Amino acid sequence: MIETLSTLRVPEGAGQRRDAPPRCRVTNDAFWDTYDTSTLIYDCVYSPDERKLRLYCPKLFNLESLLTQTVFAVDGTQLGGGKWQRSRHLDVVEYSDVAPANELHCAMPTGDRVLAVNTVDRRLDGLNTLYTLSRNNDLMWIGDWARFHVAQHKVEAIVFVDNGSDRYSTDEVADTLKTATNLKKIIVLDAPLRHGPRSHTCTSSGDARFFQTSIMNICLNRFMSRSRAVLSIDVDELVVRKTDVTIFDAASDSRLGLSMFDGRWHYADQRISPVRHATHYLYRDGEAPCPTKYAIRPKGLIARGRQMEVHSLSNVNRRLYPSDKRFYFAHCRQISTNWKSTRQSDSTQDLSEDPLLKSQLSAVFQPSSETT
Repeated sequence: MIETLSTLRVPEGAGQRRDAPPRCRVTNDAFWDTYDTSTLIYDCVYSPDERKLRLYCPKLFNLESLLTQTVFAVDGTQLGGGKWQRSRHLDVVEYSDVAPANELHCAMPTGDRVLAVNTVDRRLDGLNTLYTLSRNNDLMWIGDWARFHVAQHKVEAIVFVDNGSDRYSTDEVADTLKTATNLKKIIVLDAPLRHGPRSHTCTSSGDARFFQTSIMNICLNRFMSRSRAVLSIDVDELVVRKTDVTIFDAASDSRLGLSMFDGRWHYADQRISPVRHATHYLYRDGEAPCPTKYAIRPKGLIARGRQMEVHSLSNVNRRLYPSDKRFYFAHCRQISTNWKSTRQSDSTQDLSEDPLLKSQLSAVFQPSSETT
């Protein structure tokens, strides 16, 4: 249930660190506190079906020579030249015709290292799989988020990436997810790596945040590549269905294997305490919509050769793919740790009730809060 990454970093004392991306101009020294300056490999994954070993790397920039000078071997057999697959946030080095191995030996210019090899996991094959990345979200919120989607969309498996939470352990996350009944599999991936800088510390900050997109695709290939369908949303987001069709049905049955849907901000009823998803049935007419989210069939036409990104697949023009109007997502404004921006003090005037969401929330959650 609890899984880990097999990560390679620049050794301390080596005197090397990753430069800022070319388009990023650092405007605040706090940039260096959250920017990943040292990771060379996020994870090392072996696929027995393909006999391929893949090294998943953040953008290396000036550190690439350190990796290319490293000699890799399994069971004493040196690996030949790897094939590089490059994208904006993630580079993958792929070695073919590799025999099964438990360890990867790395002879680096700065010294030898050994990485554990993680084998592709087939426990989620054929399952409706919910994916998220989280750090320090309240355990109560995590449990509510899971229970809602199990009840409304028949989620069967959850892949939950914990990005170094210091409020609780990964075991506590797993125990919380278990409160969502009817789940067949739960995987909590312990991933205490740097998420990347906030936008006020540099220009083009998106170029400097490798982790979110990278870990999503590591999980897709390591755990979810044969899931029936995969829904990627955040803990503060609830997918609302307007019909009996679930979002997993929509993605699985789609000709392309893709279902995109719009979102809007929802606000908590301030008369009710504590703040939970169940209190977020208010919205403001005319407010700008949230960027789309989506679900995919991993083996579908559109997913082949593409990476998952936060709001769409790579190289997919969202304007060419109409949103599925059978769904929308409620972006819960007060479900937030405020890591990115403060969201607790927004005005809640001129709000209307969303009767569909309110009815679905009532169907899922027993009354657990009191009117203040």
